[in-house]
Amino acid sequence: MFRSLDPARLVSLSLLCVGALLVGCGSDPDVGLSDDIDIEWDLFSLERPSDALHLPYVRGTRVRLGLKGADVTDDMRIRSLDSGAFRAELDHPGAFRAAVAGDPVVAVVDGGGDVVRRRALPVRVPDRVELRAHGPLIARLPAPPLVEAEVVVGGTATFLVHYFAGDQRLFGNGVLSVEGPPEVFAINRTSFLFENREWLAVTVEAPGVHRLRLLADGVPVGTFTVIGVPPERVEALALHHDRRPNSHGNRRLVWAEPVNLEGDTVFGAEPSWDLDGRAIVGLGDVFEYEVDRDAHSVLGAHYADAEAVLVVNAEWGEVTSSNDVGCAVYGAPRGEGGWLILVVGVLAFGRRRLTAA
Repeated sequence: MFRSLDPARLVSLSLLCVGALLVGCGSDPDVGLSDDIDIEWDLFSLERPSDALHLPYVRGTRVRLGLKGADVTDDMRIRSLDSGAFRAELDHPGAFRAAVAGDPVVAVVDGGGDVVRRRALPVRVPDRVELRAHGPLIARLPAPPLVEAEVVVGGTATFLVHYFAGDQRLFGNGVLSVEGPPEVFAINRTSFLFENREWLAVTVEAPGVHRLRLLADGVPVGTFTVIGVPPERVEALALHHDRRPNSHGNRRLVWAEPVNLEGDTVFGAEPSWDLDGRAIVGLGDVFEYEVDRDAHSVLGAHYADAEAVLVVNAEWGEVTSSNDVGCAVYGAPRGEGGWLILVVGVLAFGRRRLTAA
């Protein structure tokens, strides 16, 4: 048959066949779903935009759904087909709350009201949480889950929250609440902008052992023990230098880990820093700097009677803290009383852009 076609028509048919293979001839429309749990950049991908969803969701979470794909049009909308279980929020298009455990279905509807595709979004009730210290995560070190932590009295420690149902990881945020003694001030923080994650910030006001009861959307999911200790409990400082390239370009960081006599981390300690003997304004456990290959400066960290030094390729730097989790919403979890949003902003405690003095 092809012998009867001229070369130009053969080329045209070949291109059409290749195009059909790329877009999926006869398949569903090129419309995918995404959520705001974690932004994943996949520019220049030739693959169909499969759903970029982080499932199952933890019950009680609020999530924004979006559309991706070559066939997405401006008049397309996402609607819940189980409005009692997966409720649309009115504050922003595409925002939903996973109110009930199950497998609620959402539909993508075009401007004419026709359903383009359907998708089940499983929602589960967690039975446990894992808390991981933010400091090691910043330095890209192993951060095993913790069931207890020593925190300097008057200091604050921040932990990343992961939800589980059995061995299955659940995704979402804004559902954690804490019950504990008045000597411990614990709040959840939900970071947003590029990655929606949940954090637990704990400030200890008195020495001794304090037990916190953790709940997710009102369901008990575990306990966390906080031990208030004096600054003298810090026996040494371990400087962890992350020299690997990151999303901040030429910037690198050093995390100062305060450790006790047994070699365990003491959280909530904020060292002072100097660079070639020049004091750096501010307190915090993270030093960030711009790489200068021609510079070889001695970086020093000091806390109580502990100190440590490290040579870095830097002429200047700034002090930040592992309690900084980026743009965030402070607040209590959404429950029967709803969200209590206290502050929106950068969790910097007034310590950003602190340069060498």
